[in-house]
Amino acid sequence: MGFVLEAACLCNTGRIRRNNEDNFYFDGRCLPADNNGLDSPLTMTAELDHTVHLAVFDGMGGENFGELASFGAADRMRVLLAEGEPVPAERGAVAEMAQELNRAVVKKGKDLLTERMGSTMVSFCFSAQAVLTCNLGDSRAYALRGGEFTQLSEDHVDTRPGVKKAPLTQHLGIDPENFLLEPTVTERALRDGDRYLLCSDGLTDMLSDSEIAAILSGTATARECAEKLVAAALKRGGRDNITVIVCRVCSDGKTEQVGAAAETEKKAFAIGSLPAFAAWKRYWPILAGALGLLLLLVLGYTVGFTNGLFAGRQETVGNIERIEPISATLAAGAAHTVGLRSDGSVVALGWNDYGQCNVDGWRDIVAVAPGGFHTVGLQSDGSVVAVGYNGSGRCEVSGWTDIVAIAAGGYHTVGLRSDGSVVATGLNTSGQCDVSDWRDIVAIAAGGYHTVGLKRDGTVVSVGANGYGQCDVSGWRDIVAIAAGEHHTIGLKRDGTVVAVGNNRYGQCDVSDWRDIVAVAAGDIHTVGLRSDGTVVAVGDNEYRQCNVGGWRDIVAIAAGGDHTLGLRSDGTVVAVGYNEYGECNVSSWKNIRVS
Repeated sequence: MGFVLEAACLCNTGRIRRNNEDNFYFDGRCLPADNNGLDSPLTMTAELDHTVHLAVFDGMGGENFGELASFGAADRMRVLLAEGEPVPAERGAVAEMAQELNRAVVKKGKDLLTERMGSTMVSFCFSAQAVLTCNLGDSRAYALRGGEFTQLSEDHVDTRPGVKKAPLTQHLGIDPENFLLEPTVTERALRDGDRYLLCSDGLTDMLSDSEIAAILSGTATARECAEKLVAAALKRGGRDNITVIVCRVCSDGKTEQVGAAAETEKKAFAIGSLPAFAAWKRYWPILAGALGLLLLLVLGYTVGFTNGLFAGRQETVGNIERIEPISATLAAGAAHTVGLRSDGSVVALGWNDYGQCNVDGWRDIVAVAPGGFHTVGLQSDGSVVAVGYNGSGRCEVSGWTDIVAIAAGGYHTVGLRSDGSVVATGLNTSGQCDVSDWRDIVAIAAGGYHTVGLKRDGTVVSVGANGYGQCDVSGWRDIVAIAAGEHHTIGLKRDGTVVAVGNNRYGQCDVSDWRDIVAVAAGDIHTVGLRSDGTVVAVGDNEYRQCNVGGWRDIVAIAAGGDHTLGLRSDGTVVAVGYNEYGECNVSSWKNIRVS
């Protein structure tokens, strides 16, 4: 007995996110990197006298790295199946295809000089009598047979106790030189009437398994089912991108046509019609990413220092022979928060998958700087300590001496010496660590892929990635503090006004009307300013309400993380708004944070 496969695919951006990091491979098609999903389902009908491959991808990485990762995987699958040797319905073959898709995503990440690009993958390979499921990450595959609803995929997530939002342990984008990629492959015999589903977590985060099963069993066609699943997820809140591929297996001759005339080609293309990679967009929070920090010191009229995304702390500008250490006491990383107590000990909370919050034993600390996946501490004797992920050597600071300021970037670490010279370690693919010739520096900031230095005369220097013009600071004058975001740079002028360059997609550089500012902070894609009266302003992305700081009062220092914002009150307590999946905003109990 032969089988016929009916399938429908639908992809929706959701109600919250402005960009779509999901993609798919369906009937030889995928979405372009820059897309807003599908207006209506794609459908197909195929006799299973040959293999049929289907897949869903959920990208991650921040900015538009998520879109590029999922598109890179989907398009590589399209090319492999269209132009390469046929991929047979064998466990080893589908696992090797997953490895090939991984190599494509890793290569794209290296081309774009980022370690943050990744994507989930879940796929079906239908043959005459069976279906193979292959997955990496938490996008899921399900089967419904005779009222029994079964998950076919394995969730590759960290399930250790205490992990608030389980990070992925397997996904596309893992460099095989650093970590073993192990896709899960299962096989299931086909039966007449089987229903199958591939979906991103935009569906499973909104609907329970029983709710999904009810929709699968209660609809006649794959197209109708896809529409109802997405509609239900949207009704529940649609907090993430939603992609579903629904399949129905029927005995040859019993199939109901799904309605091929209703297929839409409006937004799914063969590669020949795909536009070039679109303008940079925003990333996941989750995972990854990196960010910043920022602080402030009010010295009479002027600000002492601030830090931005991935940033380190900035130092005061003063006409002194030797730069003195200035405390950076409150700092925000990608998804973790660090505070320096008055006694020199340190507290940290939030994402700790790489041990970036393991600072309980630190003592005699005078400044802290969290990056994307690591945390750096400056000791009173000028030495430096670091914990967290050490990729590219970003935590290799044990030999540093005579340091008076630190900055933690997304993938690199910067230190300012008392003589005004600068040292750096970590990822240097964009030249962000090429600071050995800098002199007369009084403040530093580390961005996603760039480094900024403030000179004693109020001018600014910068090295590293400059795709958005974030290093175009040579014309700045009379600057007293700096902050570096992932792809933007902020400068505070002596008169309390603010200048900005770089990526402004979300309005994070719209600071020209700010006045009476004494400190600045640059988050992932938002910017925060502290006024001299202790109130706070913010511009840029506000998806997680990280810019809702209008009611804050009596603030003396600020910090901007990936998607959260912190404020230090004069009494040493802390307030926070924004993304809190890892508990990075749970600072209400903090007391005695050092007020400089």
